[in-house]
Amino acid sequence: MAIITLPTLIRPGVGSGITQRLYGTGGESRFGGSMQYVMTGEPRWVLTLTSPRVMLPDEAGQWRSMLLRLRGRLNHLACHDPSRPVPVGSARAAMTFGGAAKGATAATINGGNGTLKAGDWLQVGPVGLGTSQLICLTADATVPGAVAFEPPLRQAFGAVAVTWDRPVTTFKFAGTGGDLPEFTAANGSGQIGGLKMTFLEQWS
Repeated sequence: MAIITLPTLIRPGVGSGITQRLYGTGGESRFGGSMQYVMTGEPRWVLTLTSPRVMLPDEAGQWRSMLLRLRGRLNHLACHDPSRPVPVGSARAAMTFGGAAKGATAATINGGNGTLKAGDWLQVGPVGLGTSQLICLTADATVPGAVAFEPPLRQAFGAVAVTWDRPVTTFKFAGTGGDLPEFTAANGSGQIGGLKMTFLEQWS
């Protein structure tokens, strides 16, 4: 298996972004009305990518090349959130994770020298399967300093690098059939569009 990085020449269209899928089971009391929910698996990020409504053939070729290199569900796609590629906050300098145990939802970030806002993304650790995790801040913070995030860490991390510029995680194509998404084309105009696809986070 290989990890394919989203080409820089690709411009994701409207509707592209990352959301979360939760795995759990729930129930409620018929008498008191209380509700219970138990997590049964690790939360995963879900990536939706749509192409621009209109592309010329050279840009469409970048999309097609990416899909072909993914080989369906064989290879992984390393991708950031197209709707928020860099922090809304002002932090831009090099950052280092202060270390935290598995299950943690808060940690210290060293460096950065600025602000991070709720909803900003950070990548803890280097790109790879099981070597990094994409986290989303759940509260405004100033770095260096403590940050709160979700989802909980899947593993313990020491003092590793933190990526703020297009932080990624690894996904696999979530299509159930054997066919890849295909373009629509306007006859005679050379304009191509119409791609929409969904990916599910995979770290192994």
